[in-house]
Amino acid sequence: MKHALKNLDYKSIFYYLSGLSFLILIVFIILWLAGFLPVFFKAHFTYIFFIIIAIITIYLALKIRSIPEQGEQRDKSTIVYLSKYFFLLALIVIAINQFLKREIITNWMPEITIVAIALGFLTFYAHKNRVEKELEDEKTKEDEQEKKRKEEFDTKFPRVAKLNLGYGFGNAWREYKGVKRVGLVLLCVVLAPVIWVVRLPYNIAKFTYKEGVWYSIIFLIILLIGGSNIFINLGKLPLHQDENLHFMTAYGFKETGHFVEWDFLNNRSLEPYTRNFIYTFFVYLSCEIFGFSEFSARFPGALTGFFGIFLIYFISKSFFKNKKISLLAAYTYSVNDVILYFSRFVRGYIFLMVISIIVFYFCKTLFRETKIKKGVMKGILILLLFIFSLNFHATAILLLPFIILTYFVFLIRFFPFKKYFLIYITFFILVVFIILNIVGFLRLFSLPFNIPQQINLDINLSQYDIIYLMHITNPYNFPYYFLFIFLPYLIINFKRNLTRNLSFLTSIYLPLFFSLYFFNRYEDFRYIAVIQGIFIIFISYLVYIFFIFFFGNTKKIKPLKLIGLIILIFLVISIQIPYVPQVKPFSKTSQANWENSEGSRIHRRVAQPELYKTFDYLFGLQGDNLVIIRLEDGGINWNDNYYLFLYLKDNPGKKIIFYKENAYYGGKFDEIYNFNKTYEKLDENVTYEEIIYKWDTYIIGNLRHLTNQQLMKILDADCKNLARKIGIERYDYFPSFAEYENDYFPNVFVCKF
Repeated sequence: MKHALKNLDYKSIFYYLSGLSFLILIVFIILWLAGFLPVFFKAHFTYIFFIIIAIITIYLALKIRSIPEQGEQRDKSTIVYLSKYFFLLALIVIAINQFLKREIITNWMPEITIVAIALGFLTFYAHKNRVEKELEDEKTKEDEQEKKRKEEFDTKFPRVAKLNLGYGFGNAWREYKGVKRVGLVLLCVVLAPVIWVVRLPYNIAKFTYKEGVWYSIIFLIILLIGGSNIFINLGKLPLHQDENLHFMTAYGFKETGHFVEWDFLNNRSLEPYTRNFIYTFFVYLSCEIFGFSEFSARFPGALTGFFGIFLIYFISKSFFKNKKISLLAAYTYSVNDVILYFSRFVRGYIFLMVISIIVFYFCKTLFRETKIKKGVMKGILILLLFIFSLNFHATAILLLPFIILTYFVFLIRFFPFKKYFLIYITFFILVVFIILNIVGFLRLFSLPFNIPQQINLDINLSQYDIIYLMHITNPYNFPYYFLFIFLPYLIINFKRNLTRNLSFLTSIYLPLFFSLYFFNRYEDFRYIAVIQGIFIIFISYLVYIFFIFFFGNTKKIKPLKLIGLIILIFLVISIQIPYVPQVKPFSKTSQANWENSEGSRIHRRVAQPELYKTFDYLFGLQGDNLVIIRLEDGGINWNDNYYLFLYLKDNPGKKIIFYKENAYYGGKFDEIYNFNKTYEKLDENVTYEEIIYKWDTYIIGNLRHLTNQQLMKILDADCKNLARKIGIERYDYFPSFAEYENDYFPNVFVCKF
């Protein structure tokens, strides 16, 4: 039977099938245009179109396969030539429609994407060996040049080489014995930091020369861009929502030694807050060094984000052995809006992202490990990093499939199944046990963030949510369809570079697949942070591969190659589209300089509420008495406690009464602070009628609709909006509330009864 299948003429079979399929497609289109196509076929046209295109693609692939890849014969083939440039045209159409939003293209986007995937498959298949060969040639050339520069550095720069002092541990251990050996080793330990400082200029100069001067200069420029984007005006914005939880808890840790929130107004500890407690501890250390402020609270995340530039560069370099891809990845990281937001936001997402990159690196090296002891140590380290990452967010669970697969590959390599079948059985039992706990069937160990509640097991293949696919691709100004268009390349070259392609498939595509069907989180770009760093490495690789495909063989046509390089540069710069027209290249993407429009482009959280303007106005009012109500779950949630404390400290004579809404849409309020009461005597469950009709009252919040319906009507009728007068920026990305005051929706709602 197998012999008979091998002798089948597949090319002829698919020749007739593709002809028939194309004829059916033409008939369907004619019937559609004439209005005679049955409703069933209209409803399922995309699936029928996919099957037809798949059959035609298989035939064309078999046709390409029969053409020798060596020489220029395959490049001159009409099929290859047309596939290549129509593929490029399809990508351009999809990309441009992101901005033009033409209805006809949007309506046919599934079909255009299917055609693009087919054309991409044919293009990648036709040149599958050429790209890998060019990458291998570049890798070999760079390795040889680096080795040569490293070896010749000391002889070429003898004065700098004099700084290459030895630490002395080896000589002390080899040449001496007894007490003298111990004494000299201890002396070496004491002097080691000094020697390290003396050697530092030598190490930097040698590294710069080894990497190549131009590459080092470009990398330094990238560091300046990334550093300015991350650190400039780091403490300018007030703390926002979740940020203040870590700030309050860090202060509580300072006062009590426990992770508890701190009530600044009444100088007492509140309930424990242990979520992200590791991150909170870093915030505490930063505040101990620099003092408690917005800058101090954000510094650990900013430092981690800046470290990520180095991490992305060196891991990309070890992964591809190609400095161009590494520099592209480092630059993409340093101007990526989402990365900048994570780096400047007091929450553990940037830590989670950096840890995921490190896990990705160790999993990749474990794939190739040849020594069992080193492999076991790496496996333990990966497990510890994964457990550590769960402290920062539940979405760390998306790394688990990649980790499980890595362990399984390691087992196959070192432990033959027949001889060690008990190890395999134990491994599979553990995997099943962990999965059953994650999905909530077993409750044998507790998981952070109520992970079982965030996984949706009611699967319907026709119902899925692409929101995370959109969030992962939005910073790069291309649609999520591109993920599927470039997927064939990984599949075609799967065997040729098993480690790299398997790593990308299981660390990016598999988590994104889970996010389509299984993940049950609020739509938010923060919840896909776990793979954002890995995705940057992947995108940089694809951009470079794309360049090689279309311009790698243009050695005789240098202008065309130059045009390709210019296109590539503009593609990278397009990540900063809103900032390109600006004169200042540095710090323009800094979150402190983001305008309100970034709220619609990225997320509403990036436009921080202008608390200082609000409280400057309220505390600048004539008279000492001031009654403030804060609506529940506003954009200043949890922050007012600290900021009121600061303003009361600067205005000790001000008589303040402060209420906050105590239940979502409840319309009742608790006294949080009263200048005339201790916190034990503060009132609870006060109705709004008892407050707003008794004193001149100011209402603050993020959105006025986040309160009791009856109170909202009273606010609209009787509460004078002061936001415009105060100069508070408006939100322009809440279309459902655009009717409010002629599209003027303030980022802090302030009104006076």
